[in-house]
Parts: sequence; C-alpha cells; structure tokens
Amino acid sequence: MKKTFSIIGILVGVALIIIGIATMGGGLGGNTSHGFTNALNHDNGYTSFGAAFYTYVNNNAAEISENTSQIAWNTDDIGDFLKNFFGIISICFGMITICGFGIVYSGCPKKEKTNVFPTEQL
Repeated sequence: MKKTFSIIGILVGVALIIIGIATMGGGLGGNTSHGFTNALNHDNGYTSFGAAFYTYVNNNAAEISENTSQIAWNTDDIGDFLKNFFGIISICFGMITICGFGIVYSGCPKKEKTNVFPTEQL
C-alpha cells in the first residue's frame, strides 16, 4: 500500500512540473492585453472657457487615455511576473514531491535499531 501511494505521489509531482512549465509558457491562461493611444502633445495649463474649452477638454481626455494605457502596461508586467513566479513555484514543489515520495518508494527512511550502549562486555 505504501508503494502504491508513493507511485501516486511521484505522478502528482510530475504533473506539477508539467503544470509549472505550461504556466510559464502561457498554455494555462491567455495573455493580458494593454491599450494603445496616440501620444498627443498637449498642455493642461490655465485656460479661459471660451473657444479654447473644447481643446482643453480634448487635451485632458488624451492625458487620461495615456495614463490608462500606462496602467494597462503595468498590469501586463505584473501578470507576466506572477505567471513566471507561480510556474517556478509549481516546478519546485513538483521536484520536492518527486524526491520525497521517491525516498519513501525506495525504502530509505527505514532505520535499524542499534544498541548505542551495549550491556555485554567482551
């Protein structure tokens, strides 16, 4: 029974490694997307609301669009980092699992009792 559970544990470890590789390769999730804006040259300085009102509003809208695009790029970078981080963690955990259940499968943890203080004298 112990050998059967050890083999199952080793197979789970192999599956974790495969999942980690697939995660890092992008096979388990889509890529995050980001926006694109045309960089406009604008100034949000003082204005009197007359004919310049619409230019002022359009410049502010362009700046908001640029800032939103930068937030999307930052979110994309964070998503890439997390994808790689959890892929590496999954691979490491899979390797540790394989090693642990491999030791149990091979029977290495069995210890024989040794008499440290012999009671018989030669």
